[in-house]
Amino acid sequence: MRTPRAIALASSVVLATSLLLLLGACGTAEGNPAADGESAAPPALAGTSWTLASYTDESGAPVEATPSPNPGSLAFEGDGLFSGSTGCNRIMGTYEQDGSSLAMNPGRMRFDPCTGAVAAQETAVLAGFALVASFTADGQLLLKGADGSTLLTYDPTLTELAGTS
Repeated sequence: MRTPRAIALASSVVLATSLLLLLGACGTAEGNPAADGESAAPPALAGTSWTLASYTDESGAPVEATPSPNPGSLAFEGDGLFSGSTGCNRIMGTYEQDGSSLAMNPGRMRFDPCTGAVAAQETAVLAGFALVASFTADGQLLLKGADGSTLLTYDPTLTELAGTS
């Protein structure tokens, strides 16, 4: 038979253990990426569409995308394919995403001759795709090289909602 003192002691142990488990589940800021100032896990790119905002030229300087005939685009499909435009020609290829790591492999491309600023943009976009090693997507999509430098910057493509035009 248990005495009232033994029951009270057992209850205290159970209560203390429960509180410790509950407090432990709350955790601390340590190891929490958002609290440590780190970004959360990167989003999946599949199903997203982007419009070229700028690219990095041969000297490493950012250049605003040429708006004509179109600024350039990029769309990631769920099956590891991407498609888009350099601003002059259409391009397709494959991509592999693993967290914030990204590899892009340009493939088939429609070829129309480009001149002037659009030709320079196409050269930079194609060279950039081959050098992409990672990305961030916090409002803009930044495609980055192995050294962390931004190669290409894209804005989200706004799509028209049915019945809102």
